[in-house]
Amino acid sequence: SEFQFMTAFEKAMLCACKLPNGMVISSCHGFATPDQFDRDVAKAKCVEYLMGRVWEMETYVLETIRAEAEEAEDDPCRDTNCDKCVCYDCGECLLEDDDE
Repeated sequence: SEFQFMTAFEKAMLCACKLPNGMVISSCHGFATPDQFDRDVAKAKCVEYLMGRVWEMETYVLETIRAEAEEAEDDPCRDTNCDKCVCYDCGECLLEDDDE
């Protein structure tokens, strides 16, 4: 990942992070007065916040994959050789009505 830091108004640190896939996320950390501003602390806090954001996004992706896998297990036509499925390849599962 690539980071860019910028000091704003002598008491805040802004951070932009370009992730390996090209997505850019940002954070900031500020102090009450310029004399309290500590560049190293501000950078560390910005990066810590961004790491939390990345973990949230990773968790979302993993939960989405898990949920889709569970849905696929419940799909009666998940097998491409299903003889009840009228149109499996197009993505629509149209089960024939056995009552007709």
